[in-house]
Amino acid sequence: MNTGKTRALLLIIVSIVFAVQGAAYAGNPFTETVTPFPIPKGDAMDRQVFLASVIVSPDSKHIAYVARNAGKYFTVVDGKERTPYETIGKGTPIFTPDSKDIVYRARRDGKWFIVQGSKEMKAYKNVSVPIMSPDSKRMAYVALEEGKDKDRAFVVLDGKEDRAYDNIVMKPFSLVFSRDGSRFAYIAQKGKKMVAVCDGKEGKSYDRISTVNFSTDSKHVVYVAMDGNKSFVVQDGIEQEKYDLIGIYLFSYDSKHLVYTAKDKGKWCMVLDGKKGPYFDNVSVPRFSPDSARLAYEGVRNKKSFIISDGKQVGSEYENIQFLTFSPDSKNVIFTALKNNKWCTVTDGVEGPKYDAITYTAYSPDEKRTAYAIRKDKSINIVIDGKEGNPYEDIILPVFSPDSKRYFYIAQKKGKYIAVIDGKEDAPYDLISEPRFSPDSKHYVYMAKKGNSWHIVVDGQEGNEKFIGFIKGSTIVFDSVNKFSVLGIRPGPNFMRMAVEIK
Repeated sequence: MNTGKTRALLLIIVSIVFAVQGAAYAGNPFTETVTPFPIPKGDAMDRQVFLASVIVSPDSKHIAYVARNAGKYFTVVDGKERTPYETIGKGTPIFTPDSKDIVYRARRDGKWFIVQGSKEMKAYKNVSVPIMSPDSKRMAYVALEEGKDKDRAFVVLDGKEDRAYDNIVMKPFSLVFSRDGSRFAYIAQKGKKMVAVCDGKEGKSYDRISTVNFSTDSKHVVYVAMDGNKSFVVQDGIEQEKYDLIGIYLFSYDSKHLVYTAKDKGKWCMVLDGKKGPYFDNVSVPRFSPDSARLAYEGVRNKKSFIISDGKQVGSEYENIQFLTFSPDSKNVIFTALKNNKWCTVTDGVEGPKYDAITYTAYSPDEKRTAYAIRKDKSINIVIDGKEGNPYEDIILPVFSPDSKRYFYIAQKKGKYIAVIDGKEDAPYDLISEPRFSPDSKHYVYMAKKGNSWHIVVDGQEGNEKFIGFIKGSTIVFDSVNKFSVLGIRPGPNFMRMAVEIK
């Protein structure tokens, strides 16, 4: 069941550019106002916009990218050019989590430094892509500086240099802030050993350390360490039991429990709060219930799969299991299972109707309504509240309205895509994306492609403003019950914001 299309962005030399100011159109129950962002100035033959660098702010209201003119590179935010440099570092710019500004790597006179907003930090031989705390108040990155015998690597946190190491590990979850932004940890190479540094304090040395992280409440820090051929979890500086291999670790939502998968003598087990469960040939990613009181996971033994919840087996053995989850109220364990070449949804061990294929279960905001898609007789059907809808070639699972009374899903029919709202079909399009309900649930909107152009659709009515696409990573953002905006792109490339007001 296809959940979307992917598209690549390539480097484009900007040539002839244009901008169009939108207006209200008669016949549509909404107005569209297009405001183009200014384009970089300079000789069109020497000017470049690097589309692969285009980023959208977390709130989907701003765009930034890297451009070049007269041999200099600079960032552009909402059409406004920043200071030019020799080059802008790969992987940047990035928006701060609060969407208020950008941070990026820049080079001048052969030295690299971080630029935060308009402020330039100290220059070094090289600097890494920075990371920001979730509250956008703190920043950290790795700097490299030439030493007498070899280069020195150190973390720069809040503008202050930490101690130097032989190397600082730069992999996912090796340089992290806690969720509240108050704490910070990273992994460093010290001679032939590795250490975890948390809040400026260096931990014990190990042969290897991987994936350091904080609990949801930011009170606990955990990482996986290796000494010799044994692996173990270190939580708040305390080593747990050693195994041949440690897989995935996970804190509960309330941060009171830590669970991880461990392998010993060719078998896997689940370790919850330091206590081992039974051994299996394999185990899945563990799942905590929303209230953090329950744990479930899949165990595989002799090529048969079954679910373990609260230490006990739930239901029968199956050929395959997918989409393990808890109900929003934490009372039910739900998963899809394959048995005798048929799939079904299993709730607390009770099997539902059998189908050729089935997806995970989606819930409405009030947690009272459910939806999933099934394959039956070579067609795909939606099942809303236990009732099957019309058959289609493909279906993307629905979006429920904020009040939970309405639903919207995308279906494929005769090679075209159709928006289905409360069981009623809109017009067919080549592609449909970003279905949204208004905050009061009275209106629905989405992006649609017809031929070579994209436009928005509001309550089944097509907009008149057309684009070659909507900026990758952007989404429809409602500012009120009847006003929303979206970021589009036209030939050039020209970037623009379109504001829509529903009458």
